[in-house]
Amino acid sequence: DSAIDNNEALFDMSGGEQLRDYLPIEAAAQQLFELYESGLPGVSNVCSGNPISVRRLVEERIHARGSAIKLNLGHYPYPDYEPMEFWGVRDIGETFFLPVLPNAPLENKQRKQAFAPMRLRCNSILDFVENEAFDPDLIDYSENYENSQACSAKFKSHMSSVLALLKREFPKNSLIVEVGCGKGDFLEMVQADTYFQIKGYDAAYDGQNKSIERRYLQNSDRIQADIVVLRHVLEHIPRPYEFLSMLKIVFGRAKIYIEVPNYDWIVSNKTFFDITYEHINYFSQNALRKLFESTYRAHGVLFDEQYQYVISDISSLNVDFDLCYKSKDWKFVSFNELFPNMQCDIRRFEELSRSNAVFLWGAATKGCLFLAHCKNQRQLLDKVKFAIDQNPQKIGKYLPGSHVEIKSKHEFFATAKSGDLLLISNPAYKDEILAEIKAADLREIRSEVL
Repeated sequence: DSAIDNNEALFDMSGGEQLRDYLPIEAAAQQLFELYESGLPGVSNVCSGNPISVRRLVEERIHARGSAIKLNLGHYPYPDYEPMEFWGVRDIGETFFLPVLPNAPLENKQRKQAFAPMRLRCNSILDFVENEAFDPDLIDYSENYENSQACSAKFKSHMSSVLALLKREFPKNSLIVEVGCGKGDFLEMVQADTYFQIKGYDAAYDGQNKSIERRYLQNSDRIQADIVVLRHVLEHIPRPYEFLSMLKIVFGRAKIYIEVPNYDWIVSNKTFFDITYEHINYFSQNALRKLFESTYRAHGVLFDEQYQYVISDISSLNVDFDLCYKSKDWKFVSFNELFPNMQCDIRRFEELSRSNAVFLWGAATKGCLFLAHCKNQRQLLDKVKFAIDQNPQKIGKYLPGSHVEIKSKHEFFATAKSGDLLLISNPAYKDEILAEIKAADLREIRSEVL
């Protein structure tokens, strides 16, 4: 930093191939606090748990400073009293905080909002990630929760593809029971198709369909079904194997269709805003298949690979998943190391916006958490005029974390000016949104996908 501040052309250093364990002082302080809170006895390592070469550390710092200083590698010899490689085994997780329910917009800016702890850990055998700090008492899906995406033609097409998949796999007049059916959008689509019979359960349901009960299932339930459907439910449930074991008791020998986000897609696309407190569990494709023995019926990816599914006999739950889950094969995962792109991505949008206004289309989880991270980073947020969403239940409310107001697409069409920047929160909706913009004749609006 001193060399950069002094406008030096070269920075003298060793060859830089040593592997070391470096930790920002803020992270060290956070770990010390977590250690104090945990009350763990004995000795604990305060460290990142991941080695980095000295050269890479320096190069990343130069990049972060936006400097053109050159490295004079090999100027200093390696000391003969130090090993070339050493780093720590991390004993303390990295805790950060996010809005509890991104899909429960606030009525006004004065409304009290809750933040919840995230501390990610990964089971190395299962390739499965969970939020170790999850507290179910912070979650209330029954109040002001709006996660329906059925206003989007793209998402309706996705639900139609799921229905078509189930029709290929199961005979006519089979009884589908959807556990956690939300607002009932998918079940009502199935009902209108008339191929299957339907039944649904969800404590947050507020509609009038007599085939849907407004409650959670219990161990004491015994329900006849041909197919149990879990669409975007299992990622919300602590200890997923235990929950599926309960469903096995309730539904006996029924088949089961499970759909969850694809963690492989999140990591490969570095979508840091897809890590949310609502989701305790993050299944890789490998982990989802491991829930069942090798007799699973089908599996694959959906919705531009953002989602994944598996179809199996609910009776074929794989006890090895539970054994691995209860083992000690866990390692803490650093959010900042998992998504080193976050600061650069936010800074890039800041630079792209120049002096123009910024709008964000998509006031669901992705958009909400992106803006929450912008607020934490103290970047871009002051340029964001408002967020746009097609769900009428969200219009006029405010996003948790950032307090950005949610408005309709018509207000966006009336407000946006030439040169303004539109951020699209989900690439799956890009073509749909750009078609809307073209129809509104807003040709001078620039757009970027998060």
